[in-house]
Amino acid sequence: MYHPIITRQQLKKAEELAAEQWYAVSGQSFTLRRHTPAEVRTAIDHFNSLITETGQLRRQLTLDERKWILNERTLCRWDFIYWLKNYHHILTWENQLILMTPNVAQSIIIDLYAEAELKGHAIAQLILKARQEGVTTLKQAVVAHRVQFFPNVISIVGSSRPDKSRKMVEKMELSWRNQPWYIRPRMTAYRAGEYIEFGALGSSVGIQHGSKIKSGMARGETPTVVHLSEVSEFLNPQEDIDSAILFAMHEAPNMFLALESTAHGMMNWWHKKWLYAKDHWNDPNEPSMFQPVFLPWYVASDIYPTPTWLLRNPIPDDWKPSAICERHALRAAEFVQNWELLNKYLGKGWTMPRSQQWYWEVTRNQYAKEDRLNRFYAELCSDDVEAFAQDSASVFDAETIMLYNEHKQMPIAVFGLDGPADEIRPELRPDKRLIDPSLKPIDIDKKYTLYPLLLSGYPSQTDPMNKFFIWEWPADEIEYGLGVDTSQGIGQDRSVIEVMRKANLLSTARQCAEFSSPHISSADLPPYVHSLARLFSRKLNGEPRQPLLVIEVNNGGDACQLAMRKMGWGRFHQWVRYDRKVIDLSKATSLGASTNVWSRDLVITWLVKAIKDYMIDVDSPWLVQELATLGRMPGVHKIEAFPGAHDDRVMALGWVFLSLHVTDSGNLKSVFGRGRIQQATSDKKAYATRPPSILEQPIHDTDVERWIAAKQNAIDMPWLTFDPLSHLHQL
Repeated sequence: MYHPIITRQQLKKAEELAAEQWYAVSGQSFTLRRHTPAEVRTAIDHFNSLITETGQLRRQLTLDERKWILNERTLCRWDFIYWLKNYHHILTWENQLILMTPNVAQSIIIDLYAEAELKGHAIAQLILKARQEGVTTLKQAVVAHRVQFFPNVISIVGSSRPDKSRKMVEKMELSWRNQPWYIRPRMTAYRAGEYIEFGALGSSVGIQHGSKIKSGMARGETPTVVHLSEVSEFLNPQEDIDSAILFAMHEAPNMFLALESTAHGMMNWWHKKWLYAKDHWNDPNEPSMFQPVFLPWYVASDIYPTPTWLLRNPIPDDWKPSAICERHALRAAEFVQNWELLNKYLGKGWTMPRSQQWYWEVTRNQYAKEDRLNRFYAELCSDDVEAFAQDSASVFDAETIMLYNEHKQMPIAVFGLDGPADEIRPELRPDKRLIDPSLKPIDIDKKYTLYPLLLSGYPSQTDPMNKFFIWEWPADEIEYGLGVDTSQGIGQDRSVIEVMRKANLLSTARQCAEFSSPHISSADLPPYVHSLARLFSRKLNGEPRQPLLVIEVNNGGDACQLAMRKMGWGRFHQWVRYDRKVIDLSKATSLGASTNVWSRDLVITWLVKAIKDYMIDVDSPWLVQELATLGRMPGVHKIEAFPGAHDDRVMALGWVFLSLHVTDSGNLKSVFGRGRIQQATSDKKAYATRPPSILEQPIHDTDVERWIAAKQNAIDMPWLTFDPLSHLHQL
C-alpha cells in the first residue's frame, strides 16, 4: 500500500476478487479506475445529494453508483497515496482545509515505509524532527487509514500530555468527518479523548498520554499500530514504552510503530534510544528494532522561511553570511550529500538557499540575545548531533560543544591490555577478533602487553570501554600528566584515565590519550595506569621524566595510588590548599587528589574556563559528550552531570589540568601557540579548504591502511627502552 510494486500486486489481487463479486451481482466486468481529485469531488457532491436529513438514502443506488463505491473502497484500501490525495483532509498552518499532498519531509517518510514494505519488514521508526514539518500529521493519517480500512486493527496514539494527545486524534476525526459516507465505516463507540471504535471492523483507537506518574500503555492489549509523539517529554518512558508498548507488540509485516520527538537534552531516555538505533540499525550482530530518521529544518522550505516572513525581513543586498552561518550551511550540505533520500528530494549538489541562511542567522541572533542558543540549536540544527544540544542549564552553550565536535580528530591507535591472570580478568582482555594482526603488540616491562585493535566505524559504532585511545604519541621535552578518576567497578560510574600534554609557550594543553571502564575498580586499575604512564614517560632536559600522576583518592582510590607507589612511581599530585598565603608543595602532607566541595568547585571552575576559552584541544567524542551534559540542575548549586549522564572523564581531565597548571599559570596567560579551535575560527579559509563535519561517519578501510602505514614505525615505541622508575632521585 506504500511501495508502487507492492501496491500494484495488492490491487491486482483485489481487482480479481472484486471482479468476481461484481460479476456475480451484475453480470458485468469490473476494472479498477483511478480518478482525479476533481472527479472525486464531483462524485462526493452527487452521493451527498442522495442522503436525506435523517441519513437515509432517497432511492436505491444504481449499478454505476455501486460500481463507483466498490472501485473507490478498493483503491483507497490498497493505495495509501490515492486515499491521501483524494479523500484525506488536513488543516494547513494557515488554518485552511485542504486535501493532503505530501511535502518533502512527509514524502521521505513514505519512501521509508515503502522500503520496509518491499522487504517484508515491520515499520518501526524513531523520528527526530524539527517542528511544523508535518510528520505527526502524516503518521496520524497512517493510523486513520489502517483503522478505517482494515479489520482487527488495535491502535494506540498519544503524546506527552492529554491536550496534545487530543490534538493528535482531532486530525483523524477531521479526516473522517470530511470523507464521504460510502468509504467511512460506522463509529460504534466514542469517548472523547479516550477511545474510538469501529465495531463492524473490530478496529479501534486508544488515546493515551505520557504525563501519568504511574502508567503503562497497552496493558492487556496487543496493538499492531502505535504512534507516540513528543516521547522525550514522557514522565515514564521506560514503563510506558519499553515495558508496556514494546513488549506488547510483535514484529510482523503489518506492524506499524512510530516514536517521534524533537530533541530535549542529552543522555536522557530519548537520546539513548536514538543513539542505540543510530549505532545498530545496520548492525547484523545486534540490530536495532527502530530505524532512526532525522528530518532537519531546512527540508521544510515552505515555512522556513515563509514568504510573509521574507516580506517583513527582506535580505539586504550587501548581506553576507557570518562564519557561523557558513559553517552551518556546510554541515547541512554535507548531511544532505550523505543521505540518498535527501538527495532525491532536495537535489544532488544541494546547498542551502540564501533565503534559508538569512532566516537561520536572523533567528539565531534573536535567540542569542535572549540567551537561548541551546534551544535554538535543538530546533534549527544541521544534523542530529546539533539537535541534541543541551538545554539552558548546561554550563556550555551549544556552539562551544559544536566546535569541539567539529574539530576533534581521529585516534592514531587503539589498544587493549593483557597481562597476568591475577591482574587482568578474562572478560577485560582484548577481544581476539578485534586485534589488528598487521601491527606488533607493545611490551610493557615484560609483564603487560598492549595489543593494537582494529578501528572501524569510529566513533558511533565503537565501544569506548576497556580500550586505550591514543590521539598523540609522547615526545621528548614535553611535560605529561595522567588524571585518574576511580570507581567501584560495579558497572555504574567509570574508572577513567586521561593523559594530558601540559601547555607551554608554543602550544595549548592537549588530551593525548584516554581509558575508561565501568567494570574496573580502583584496586584493579594500577596495571592500566602503569602502562599508560610508561608510554608517556619521556625525557625532559635530557633526563628521564615520569608523567605527573593525579589520582583521585576518594572512594577507595588511595588503593590505586598505593599500588602505583609500590610499583616504583614517585611523581604524584601533592595535596595543598591553593587559598593559602604561601603555596609550598614541599610542605604537602598528603598525596593524591581529594575531591570535596572546595576542590571540586576549583577543578570544575578551571576546566570550564579552559574549555570555553578553547585552551585545551580535546579529541575524545565521549569526553565532549560529558562536557555537553555538565550543568547546574534547578535547586542545585553545584555543577554536576545531568541525571543519567556521567562526569568521570570530566573530573579526570579537570584534575590533571589543574595539577599541571595551577602553580604555573603564566604559561596559560601568554601562550604563543593557539588551540585547534582558536586557529580555525580565526581563519575562514580553513573552512573552505577543509569543510567541518560532525556526522561521525565510519572510517573506511583505506583510512585505516593509511594510518597503519604512517604509524608502523612509531608504534615500535623506542623510548620504552629506558626505565623512568630507576631515576626516582630526579623526581
